[in-house]
Amino acid sequence: MRGVMRGIRGFLFSIGIFAGLVFILSCAPQGSSSISSEDGDIIQNTTLSFPNAGCESTLKLIEFVQKYHVVALDSTRTVSLLKSAMQKIMVKGRIPTPYFIESVNKIPPYEIQYQNFRTENILFEFSEMSQFCSAVQSTAQELSVSKDLLFKGIFRYFVTSLDPHSFVLESLEQGYLKSGLGGMLRRDQDDNVTFFSSGNPFYMLPEENMVASWVSDTAVLHIEIIKFVEASGSSPSTAQQFKDLYQQFSKEKKILALVIDLRRSTGGDAFQVAALADLFLKRGGTLLMREKSGNGWLDYRREARSGNELSRIEEIPVMMLVSRYSASSAEMFSAAMKENHSAIVIGEKTFGKGTAQRTVKLTFDDTEESINKSYLTLSTLYLFSPKGIPIQLQGVEPDITVSDQDYLSKLRPDQLGEFNAASEGKRWVHALSSPQFSLNNQFQEPANTFMDGWKEKLKAYFERQEHQFRLNDLAHVF
Repeated sequence: MRGVMRGIRGFLFSIGIFAGLVFILSCAPQGSSSISSEDGDIIQNTTLSFPNAGCESTLKLIEFVQKYHVVALDSTRTVSLLKSAMQKIMVKGRIPTPYFIESVNKIPPYEIQYQNFRTENILFEFSEMSQFCSAVQSTAQELSVSKDLLFKGIFRYFVTSLDPHSFVLESLEQGYLKSGLGGMLRRDQDDNVTFFSSGNPFYMLPEENMVASWVSDTAVLHIEIIKFVEASGSSPSTAQQFKDLYQQFSKEKKILALVIDLRRSTGGDAFQVAALADLFLKRGGTLLMREKSGNGWLDYRREARSGNELSRIEEIPVMMLVSRYSASSAEMFSAAMKENHSAIVIGEKTFGKGTAQRTVKLTFDDTEESINKSYLTLSTLYLFSPKGIPIQLQGVEPDITVSDQDYLSKLRPDQLGEFNAASEGKRWVHALSSPQFSLNNQFQEPANTFMDGWKEKLKAYFERQEHQFRLNDLAHVF
């Protein structure tokens, strides 16, 4: 790899790529919480440094994955996955890890390169981990490719084979994706790229993380949460923004009912679930997660704190809209509100994405500059409802199942057939199974006669409507 670009740092700064770590989860829960450990420790370092991208560094990274990924990886399975990763590379005749070279008088001022090769009569065979490094090194020599790139490429496909949400990105790849230039990268399903499109304008997401409005000029307040985010700079957290919007609209008129819309929400920061639920509950469990932690597991539990509730929230019916596309943190929030009888969940069974990830930065000192920084995102947690019910592949069942006409009315006839065929929602080719262990959980389901009464009224209403749902129809209910 000659002519590797030297102005990488300037490029990263110019497109605003973060220099630190992006967490899909915050490092530690805030407020009223408890953490119980079963002989383990969570990922503590935001950066892992290695002398190079070669053999010993790759072996240490594999050990790191074995320690923290939710799937148990013994030596036999690890060898099998590494061999499968190399087989994918051999079939494509291309190492999936890109590198970058200078490009004069062009924007961007560099070119993406991939090492291609011919694979006739070349075998990649080893039966135990002690043979892995020599097998990679000899194969790299036979293919006339960079050993560093081959080690990185095999590790990349090893990680992505574990589940759909674990992956590796080079720092400059991260830059391309955040700058809207991802189409220039040669990434496919083996890189765990998800091409999600419902083919429906209803699911084209707004730029805002949250939007609010009155339903048909009534006193029914509709707040849609697109993404769960923690506070960043001058931008508020999801919980704070929700509280601000609720208070703002309550000054305009007396709120008669609240609709929380999660139909287009695919999740975000998990601890915002607890912060949001805390706005509705005086007591009760709001968050439950279990994280792989070395030789054991670590449980995160959150309980509501009395005194944080929204004004008059116990006096109005709260409805929560979900769909087959509601995922991850959106599912945890709907489960917490449902099990605490603090909202009436309406819609479809949710997606069933019950894992969460941590991301660590990897640095390789004695390595070409364009590939000396990477980001490893790894599934390290399982998500549960406050009762301890796994969300992975199971999703959350609504209190009232309806046919969402806001969505279906915008489908073409050919799209409608596909939608009806996918009755269980979207699934992944190599999704993790639902966890088989149980949690030591003391959750007590509370009574809420007011909300339960409204649930029965809404059930009767939707029965009269033949379970057809339109958001604007709620204006006639209250």
